[in-house]
Amino acid sequence: MATSTFLSLSCTPQSMLHSKHKSQTQSSTMSLVSPQLVQKHLYSPLRHNVSSLKPKRIHVGGLVKASMNNNKDVHVLSKEHLAVSLAKYVADLSEKYIREKGRFTVVLPPGPVKYLRKLVEPPYCDTIDWSKWHIFLVDERVVPKTHVDSNYKLANDSFISKVPIPPLNVSTIDDALPADGAADVYETTLRRLVTSNVISTSSLTGFPKFDLMLLDMGP
Repeated sequence: MATSTFLSLSCTPQSMLHSKHKSQTQSSTMSLVSPQLVQKHLYSPLRHNVSSLKPKRIHVGGLVKASMNNNKDVHVLSKEHLAVSLAKYVADLSEKYIREKGRFTVVLPPGPVKYLRKLVEPPYCDTIDWSKWHIFLVDERVVPKTHVDSNYKLANDSFISKVPIPPLNVSTIDDALPADGAADVYETTLRRLVTSNVISTSSLTGFPKFDLMLLDMGP
């Protein structure tokens, strides 16, 4: 059974790549999940069992790997090392899900876009099956897509326009509508893609489940 993968990328001088345990089987669309369900299924308080966490750290070049007692890994990388590692990681996930399901669904906020730059270079730009990618823009500003503040423009200029992803496979807001209308249309789009099985759903909750969610931790 295909599982969802979460990556959380920080913008600190040494960026951090957090990967959840491989058995994780659920992703979230926050606007569709109740707070009670989120608390029950998705989050574990950071203070929980903190005293039992004694990470073992391994230094390899620009990489520091800390293994926790709860079988989760934290990788601390330089920005360049992060871009190189992320490109291989995403390319491998893309191949896996396209082989298993015939598509690859990616949730993309603006922050992590800069770390995808290696994907638009050889060998990845020539070997990834971009026609099977489906991108979902999140954390968008309600401005025209050509506006300097548009997160779609940022993602498109630096990544999407540089690889042959079909335009219809990139879901973003309708910039001709006010915020409420744009949100309603975007939700309708997601529901339609769930119905057509482009977006999978969790067997546990029935909510949409994406193959990869790139999350920006902020400064």
